[in-house]
Order: sequence, then structure tokens, then C-alpha cells
Amino acid sequence: MTILGMKGKHKGFTETVEISVTPIRPGVFMVAWQEENKTTVFHIEDFEKGIIYANITLPGNTSLRLQGPFKLVK
Repeated sequence: MTILGMKGKHKGFTETVEISVTPIRPGVFMVAWQEENKTTVFHIEDFEKGIIYANITLPGNTSLRLQGPFKLVK
């Protein structure tokens, strides 16, 4: 997967990472990866409801828990 920063301090940032995808149920997946700087990301992606739940551990062990809408771009 290629990450592309769209706004803020990460605008223009790109990195390609290997992801692990675990199906939870139809339309719901757990997706995980680690970035070059050791940031670790776990998403629960619910395509039926259009929402992502994210748990992120940053270098230095700071943790973030986020959620928000998303839409599929074809």
C-alpha cells in the first residue's frame, strides 16, 4: 500500500508499506502495517458503514486512537 499525506504537516509525504489484511466479516477488515520510522498502525475498516477505527503507536510509544468516515475511490 502507498501512503499519501493529503494535508497538514504530512502533506506530500509518501511511503509504500507491506500490509497484513484479516477479514473480520463481509465488508469489515483489520489492516495493519509498520512504517519506516517504526510507527505501527492497526485499522478496522468497515466498508458497509464507511468508517475506519485506527490505533496508532508512534515512535517514542505515544498512542493515538482515531475514527472517521471514508469513501471508496475507484
